Amino acid sequence: MFRERLWTYSLVTGVTLLIWFWAATETRDEGTASFRIELVGAADQVVTPSELTVHVKMEGSSLALERALQAAQLSIKLTVGNELPSQTGVQRVKVLEALERNETIAGTGVSLLSVDPIDLDIAIDNLVTATLPIEPVLPGVELDGTVTVDPPQVQVRLPRRIRDRAGSDLRVTANVLGQRLDRLKPGVLNTITASLELPPRFAEDPTVTLDRSFAEITFTVKSRIKQTTLPTVRVQIAGPPEDHEEYFIEIENPTLANVTIKADLELIGRIERNQAVVVAIVHLSQREKERGIKEKPVTCFMAIPRDGNAAFRAAIVSAEIEGDTQAPVIRLKISDRTAKPPA
Repeated sequence: MFRERLWTYSLVTGVTLLIWFWAATETRDEGTASFRIELVGAADQVVTPSELTVHVKMEGSSLALERALQAAQLSIKLTVGNELPSQTGVQRVKVLEALERNETIAGTGVSLLSVDPIDLDIAIDNLVTATLPIEPVLPGVELDGTVTVDPPQVQVRLPRRIRDRAGSDLRVTANVLGQRLDRLKPGVLNTITASLELPPRFAEDPTVTLDRSFAEITFTVKSRIKQTTLPTVRVQIAGPPEDHEEYFIEIENPTLANVTIKADLELIGRIERNQAVVVAIVHLSQREKERGIKEKPVTCFMAIPRDGNAAFRAAIVSAEIEGDTQAPVIRLKISDRTAKPPA
């Protein structure tokens, strides 16, 4: 009697499980999920964008939908040559068709009803290597002798289309912070480890990489360089002194505004303490005066001691006006004092 009841109980339980399993695998239902998709190229390729999220509406059994939701917890990889086109360049991908070809999605047993986005434009490009010189950047110092960079070159890995369009904008610099340079003594040979940097538009692109992050720069500081901006700089005419009696020269723009001066740290200090004045020199030759030229660029900018200060000599300084290093043009009106007035 007990064995008959046990057998009956086991039979009922087995049939119930079979009915549940059949219902779980055969009853169709709908569901939604968001899949994180990785777009993957071959070893020497890059795909842009590299990832996205796709919202999927699907149909399947309860078991299939459960498997699909489990798959959604992980990233789904779509690779070039399998789910994605193999041709390089910009390609339009039908997202639903690409997902249907994916083994992970197919293995869940669901049918995809719709996706968002429907289409996706991707760029498939081959990665290339460019060898670039490392340019040392040492702000605020004047150097004595040459600068040595070790290693002198760096390998840059990047998509071909970026390399072809970059031109001279693609460069690698070894940057030494000004605070570190402030601590260095002039006349002493220094070796500093500096970080390598790309211009921002390349550095922000994850597909552009360097084969190293640092380089060693060896150099000797001659002097520290500083800059200061002067609200006005007076223009002066230079030339043979004997010409002063023969020609009258009128400067139509006798002052220049917002002139940034770069010079030795000590000289800039004298300028800021009003111990020196900066003037823009325009040198005119005898022939230029005879011709009565109408304009001429500034010959040089010079810092001159004030009030006969003999502590230092006049010195030529670098100058720019609002970032422009081109010499400003001075408008002139030259007249001959010795010319006879018309009868």
